[in-house]
Amino acid sequence: MPNSSPPKKSWRVDGSETLDDLAVRIKEGHVRAVKGGAEWVEGSLEVAAALYEARERHHADINFSQWLRKNNLIYKPHDRTALIDLGSDSVLARTILTETNSRSYELIWRQNKQRFANARKPARRKRSSTPRHSGTCHRAMKLGEETLAKLKGTSLDRADELDELVVLNRGAELGKLTPTVQKLVDEAASGEIVSALTVAGRHKAPSLIEAWKKRMVHAWTAASDDEQNELMEFLKNLRRAKSPRTRFFGPGQSAGVSTEAEHPLLGFQGVS
Repeated sequence: MPNSSPPKKSWRVDGSETLDDLAVRIKEGHVRAVKGGAEWVEGSLEVAAALYEARERHHADINFSQWLRKNNLIYKPHDRTALIDLGSDSVLARTILTETNSRSYELIWRQNKQRFANARKPARRKRSSTPRHSGTCHRAMKLGEETLAKLKGTSLDRADELDELVVLNRGAELGKLTPTVQKLVDEAASGEIVSALTVAGRHKAPSLIEAWKKRMVHAWTAASDDEQNELMEFLKNLRRAKSPRTRFFGPGQSAGVSTEAEHPLLGFQGVS
């Protein structure tokens, strides 16, 4: 169970709490719950509501689990799941926790889950009155469905990049792309790392270290020693491949003599 007894504070109810706020709120709720009696009900409700909100803020289970460990919020998996589900309807949860004689969150949830409309999966809070896919529809209208499909999974497949493509495409005929946008789309579709925002001068391209921290830290941490060593060898070969007379060797390959090999990332041909 979570430890430490942080000082009391007044919690915001407008959705503006940070994840740090929610972590403290869970700990304070736990302190109240262990006192028993009416405090058990109020503390459990506080924990359930804060856990539910925190789970909504994380897109994947692994990220949520890492956040829990970081903040020393250690619950048994079944109890944690039960509390999150109870937190989906605080009014109903209050009734159930007041009526029950059990102190097992898992048992309480199992006996009452049929009373909840959205059992086991928290419903996403509506954050805006704007239709969820309005941005996608606008981009499809301005750039075309075919262009969006072509950009799927590329460096331009981000909301801010696509929105900048729409701006750069102003003045083009309906169903057509400006030369600048067409060039960016073709390069991205071929696997190049390009940015409409950078072309438009709206931001500086991230440094290599910044890009690594953003995209690779989690994958590196989760990798085995063998996988990390394989990547290091890959990067060494990648650096050698910057020389026009050095052949590129991918992971698992060994250096040797070759007549010609195409570099898969830098897009040039090396010769032996």
